[in-house]
Amino acid sequence: MRNNIINIFIGVVLLISGLCLHNSNNGVASSVFLKYLGVVLVIYGTFVILTKAIKIIISLNTKYKKLTTFEKNNKRVIPDFVRKILEYRLENNKDINFEIPNYGKFQIINYNVDKGNDFNNPYHILKEIDEHIGRYFFPVISYSKIIPFAVNNNYKFLFVEEGKKDVVLIDLDSEDTRPLILKSKIDYYIDINKLELRKEGYYYNGLKKIEDIIDKNNYFFDVSDCIFEGKDYFEFFAKSFNLLEKNLVFSFSSVEETEQSYILNLNIEDKSKKIKLEKSSHYIDSENFIGILNEILSLLNYNQKQYYLISNNICDFGVVLADEKTFQVLSDNGCIELNEVKLNSDELIYIRKYNDLIREIENIEFHLNIVKKDNEIEKELLYNFFYKTDYEFDSSGMNVLQQRLKVYLKKADSGYDVYFTK
Repeated sequence: MRNNIINIFIGVVLLISGLCLHNSNNGVASSVFLKYLGVVLVIYGTFVILTKAIKIIISLNTKYKKLTTFEKNNKRVIPDFVRKILEYRLENNKDINFEIPNYGKFQIINYNVDKGNDFNNPYHILKEIDEHIGRYFFPVISYSKIIPFAVNNNYKFLFVEEGKKDVVLIDLDSEDTRPLILKSKIDYYIDINKLELRKEGYYYNGLKKIEDIIDKNNYFFDVSDCIFEGKDYFEFFAKSFNLLEKNLVFSFSSVEETEQSYILNLNIEDKSKKIKLEKSSHYIDSENFIGILNEILSLLNYNQKQYYLISNNICDFGVVLADEKTFQVLSDNGCIELNEVKLNSDELIYIRKYNDLIREIENIEFHLNIVKKDNEIEKELLYNFFYKTDYEFDSSGMNVLQQRLKVYLKKADSGYDVYFTK
């Protein structure tokens, strides 16, 4: 590609030089010679431009053919902002790695691979994502005409929908973690014009480090995250309070221990607070600890900033004190520990009920096909069969069944009579 572009540039130079010579008037003899030379250069320059341009077009069509085939086979159109990244991957035939906040390194999918039942094959990836959404999220969450374009080593994938700009992260290793819409557009996370070439391929990291966002006096992570007895929490409280502008006087008036938790009575300034922290295999109860720190800020009428957990991609345990604006910047760059959003109990019940309904409909469809195969169906002739099940169809379930199979149910003992017409 690069050589062809250089040759086109040379062809343009030859073409311009030929035109200049052809139009020159430097004596009769020399003028004739220069005119002929100019014609030769024009012809040769035009020939170079055309042949190299055709080569580039053929090369591009060949390199990107797999993308077009994917679109055709799956009846969807890849959005331009993703297509240009996938094309760059195919054109250079090198891995492209980039960083996503809180989730680490992702790799652009190679669309030249179209065989194999593994996560190198975009067709297999698409099938797995569709099945995962259908099994664990539908009808609470649904997507249409998705295009996967990046993967990491922990069964997490990035995809977009046809005609939409949102980038969605889905975890195929979790049945109840909601897909996450990334806060920023894809060019925030990967810029193909600023890729760094390494041994393993191209790499880009557009994320800022915590030390580039906030002053070091506003965070710490230089402590062990181990807790062996309740009084070990004193150091964590001390370091956390030291992040404030004023020095706070505090102490533990008592430290109690049960089989499941530590109970601390904290005196701070002129206030006191009873604190309960869970035991967790000798590790700090980090989420409750951060919540308690912010409760103490409220107790002291301090509302300018809040405490946040530093991402475990940076350290095992760390605390940062930040205002809302700085928190957003830290969060956008993966410096704050992310609390993944789970499906709630009502959503899980709704999804399970819908899956039970679909399973029953598929069972009826199976029996229906057997009955139709064993009977000669004549026009307007009515058939029925008995379907044994403990499942109870409600009115909405009946409607879904009728729409999908064009059958009608009548409740009977231990099941349903199923009526259908051709």
